[in-house]
Amino acid sequence: MEYEDLITPKEARALLKVSNKTLWSWYKKGLIRAVRLPTGKLGTTGAALRGS
Repeated sequence: MEYEDLITPKEARALLKVSNKTLWSWYKKGLIRAVRLPTGKLGTTGAALRGS
């Protein structure tokens, strides 16, 4: 997986049309896979959002 393939939490919220609180809840429950980047920021893939 390349860093360029990742989308930010802001982009994920826009795609899923959910609040920040809901997105974080889904991350914690493992419903969406997130990766911590070396910068400390989180990212996820479009495939993770589609459930692939």
